[in-house]
Amino acid sequence: THEASRLVDVLGWSGLPRSRALFETALVFENYPLGAAEEGAAAGLRFGRISAHEQTNFPLTVYAEPGEHLTLRFDYAVDRFKEDTIRAVAVQMRHVLAMLATEADLPVQALALVAADEARRLALTGDFAVRPEWDRRAVHLRVAERARLAPDAAAIVACGNEETEAATLTRGELEVRAARLARLLATHGAAPGRLVGVCLERAPEMVVALLAILKTGAAYVPLDPGFPLARLQAMQEESGLRLVVTARSLADRPGLFPVEVERVLIDAATAAPATGPEDFAARVSRADELAYVIFTSGSTGRPKGVQVTHGALANFLSHFAASPGIGETDTLLAVTTLSFDIAGLELFLPLVTGARLALAARETAADAPRLVAALARSGATILQATPATWRLLLTADWRPPAALQAWCGGEALPTDLAAALLERGCHLWNLYGPTETTIWSTARRITQPAEAAFVGAPIAHTTVRILDAGLNPVPAGVAGQLFIGGEGLARGYLGRPDLTAEKFVPDPFGAPGARLYATGDLVRRTAAGELEFLGRIDQQVKLRGFRIELGEIETALRLHPGVTGAAVAVREDRPGAKRLVGYLVADPALDLVALGAALRERLPDYMVPAVFVNLPQLPLTPNGKLDRRALPAPVGAIDATDFIAPRDEVEQAVATVMHDVLEVARVGAFDSFFDLGGHSLLAAQVLARLRQVFQIELPLRVFFETATPERVARALVAAEPAAGRARRTAQVWLQVRALSPEERARLLAQRRGGSA
Repeated sequence: THEASRLVDVLGWSGLPRSRALFETALVFENYPLGAAEEGAAAGLRFGRISAHEQTNFPLTVYAEPGEHLTLRFDYAVDRFKEDTIRAVAVQMRHVLAMLATEADLPVQALALVAADEARRLALTGDFAVRPEWDRRAVHLRVAERARLAPDAAAIVACGNEETEAATLTRGELEVRAARLARLLATHGAAPGRLVGVCLERAPEMVVALLAILKTGAAYVPLDPGFPLARLQAMQEESGLRLVVTARSLADRPGLFPVEVERVLIDAATAAPATGPEDFAARVSRADELAYVIFTSGSTGRPKGVQVTHGALANFLSHFAASPGIGETDTLLAVTTLSFDIAGLELFLPLVTGARLALAARETAADAPRLVAALARSGATILQATPATWRLLLTADWRPPAALQAWCGGEALPTDLAAALLERGCHLWNLYGPTETTIWSTARRITQPAEAAFVGAPIAHTTVRILDAGLNPVPAGVAGQLFIGGEGLARGYLGRPDLTAEKFVPDPFGAPGARLYATGDLVRRTAAGELEFLGRIDQQVKLRGFRIELGEIETALRLHPGVTGAAVAVREDRPGAKRLVGYLVADPALDLVALGAALRERLPDYMVPAVFVNLPQLPLTPNGKLDRRALPAPVGAIDATDFIAPRDEVEQAVATVMHDVLEVARVGAFDSFFDLGGHSLLAAQVLARLRQVFQIELPLRVFFETATPERVARALVAAEPAAGRARRTAQVWLQVRALSPEERARLLAQRRGGSA
């Protein structure tokens, strides 16, 4: 059975129509003793080929029948699978079995699911579209050109509080200020190959600083002053910063900057008399030179700096200018912290296309009523945000005044969120891409909620490959890790050659020297060619031998009425007692019994959280993503039912056995074994103890169907109806259990002596 499950893993059947197909597949090896035919012949018996068929509840059952030839039979539910899908699986399995026979020395994970020619074809399916007409100039040169063409056009408008008059910079003013600051930075050593920090609040001066640094040929390192001090210190240490652009209000904050870091105050630079942009000749940066270094979280807790080049940024901006598209009549409201790479879209895309940039202050971006007001006041036609920010807007009962371009990314787009945005008339786009491949690598227009899992096609000059653990392409419908290459690929991690080599790997199907970034994301390509996001590989947990995608449970929770936010984590607050904990942002009156029942209609029992914790809001990182590390321990967790004590001896005996196995505070008559944290392995322990007590063999299936002391007791009484024997047995057992260990030992000795 273990080897069969490994074969199922290798075949990638988790990619069959639902990500849950892995645990919906049964593999049966029919090892009937056909070799006994000769012995039977001597006794006058004849054996023929045995072919057994068993009705199962699995949508897909594969029977392996040994003999002179190995026969595989596929039984499948026609309402779940198409015949072509099953035939494709059969072809893959035949190929794998042939490799097992001819390449016996290969590790199982190294086996390719398809032949070499098909692998090559599959790999090239993800190759990019070439756009020779793309503008590949560095961003600061394109912004300067826009200033020359329309110097009086509005470039940036600051969206602060409603009481604050919006500050506006024209394109000409933006260019003058950036050139002036660039000249000052150059005198302080800013030059190609140097890194310069930017530590400023969200105001037009922040954009001035970015453009000024780029004009000198240096690359910028964003330092959001709202980040924790220790985080900012680690980022400066990792990048070896010696020069930072900041404001007078931040320059002397204790511990913010090491003593060796020189601070250039933007207040003083912008207050100097304007002499015009011609006073500084901007550097014509090459495509392979750095534009910025942005830090992302590391699994070890040490931040890692991603080095993004001018060529990668230019390719991205050119694509998004064309699709989804932005023009001179558009206004984009920027809400994302500078330390999150998607801010590069918000800040630069409007400026290189002639659109207007509306810059929301920090307190505006984090407050639902203020954000709603900022959208209305700015006349925004485009908003890019994470799912958390979109949900923030929905909590304020926000309705866009006109068709808004709603660009969503940073995390998986939930179906219910897509439905809410579409219902409000938004033109919804699902965006996907890691920092290491420059902001977004794929994009897709979403026209109906069912499309939310699809991340779209790669942008221009971008390669996507779906590969298995051996870097072999996987067939359509099969889950694999997404690898991304092309012009958007970052140079690597700053000062981390080991990590760069681990995550940026040679492209086995590309030109010599081509690389791929291993995203850690699990995807599959549908038969229609769509890329479907299935979850993070590192969010795939294993509990009691089952593989679980936490995102799938979270999606099921959010679909329940009254739940507006959800997260799920595996916790081991008591050694050896792992359990799923569901975190909810929900109506306090939510019926948790109904919630559990609804989850079990969509998920197997082992994917239903054992306990729920209600929170006022889910913890978020400064980037607006779910902060899983900040999810609290389930202290004061919500009880799923009102407690009703067992009402007779049989119910009390069953509840006591459940209590002993689960090690919970109490078990009521109507408490579900599974709601209290039980699972199939613990259910087997309960049945074994009940068998010892009542001398009754209760099938596991019956226990799963009942699962409460009241219903299990009823099943026990029905199995032993003679003169209330089950009740008398329970009464005696409870009396014996109440004895002290010494009294039990004495009673046992008497019984062995024949006196009891």
